[in-house]
Amino acid sequence: MLHRCMDSLKNIDFDDYEVIVVDQSDIEDDLFSSVYLDSNIKYFKLNNRGLSRNRNFGVRQSIGDYICIIDDDAIYPKDYLKNVDASVVSNSYPTILCGKIIDPDTNKAFAVSEDSDVGWENANKLCSSPGMVINRKFLIDNPFDERLGVGAEFGSGEESDIMFCALSKGMKIVFTNNYYVNHHVDNNNVLNDDKRLKSYAKGYGAMVYKMFHCYSKFWGFCYFVKATIINYIIGLLLFLSNKLKSREMRMGAHYRFIGFIQYRRELKEDDKNDY
Repeated sequence: MLHRCMDSLKNIDFDDYEVIVVDQSDIEDDLFSSVYLDSNIKYFKLNNRGLSRNRNFGVRQSIGDYICIIDDDAIYPKDYLKNVDASVVSNSYPTILCGKIIDPDTNKAFAVSEDSDVGWENANKLCSSPGMVINRKFLIDNPFDERLGVGAEFGSGEESDIMFCALSKGMKIVFTNNYYVNHHVDNNNVLNDDKRLKSYAKGYGAMVYKMFHCYSKFWGFCYFVKATIINYIIGLLLFLSNKLKSREMRMGAHYRFIGFIQYRRELKEDDKNDY
């Protein structure tokens, strides 16, 4: 999939852009010293694990005004940046822009909505990292939380945290249909992988606590109730009709609660160490 992603990025029709590649894998590959040796591709090999940590590193190496968050298994159309650029201008330079995510196998969109401003109530429904475009200065000042995301202790929630941080500062977030990314949407991978499910759920719970503690107690409470209590009750109700989905919802609710408590504990330890 990496080859397909890089081919799509290399073939984008736009005058001035750069691709920052941060490689945290253990695999030795000459891919970027041969096939993708281009002046606009910057390649870095790091030993530090963690999606958020390496995204922050990549942001610091960049020079553009906006950062397009790239997933290595996504495919970007040739007119992607032209449409992103037009969307940034037509929406009066928002802090965060969210585009459509389309599954190439089913041609179904991750979220279906008219073009609209994104708020506390729908940020998680409308925005997904492969289609997010974020103002670089905002990301420099408010980097990804390196405790959150794949490879960290809490395995998800980093892009939601960025959005809620922006909303708490009164920044503008927009969802648009004017550009799209091809990316597989396969929830069965999580359903069939307990380790991944637990990690993602803990990340979501940690993100919810941070929302409650740092951004908005009201919305943090709303997300906590939905992510834990309501999901657990729905899981119980589904037990007879769909045992696999019931188990996934109950386990997810349980580990979101654990992530909420563990992240709370870590922040309290940080506060103690600051004194």
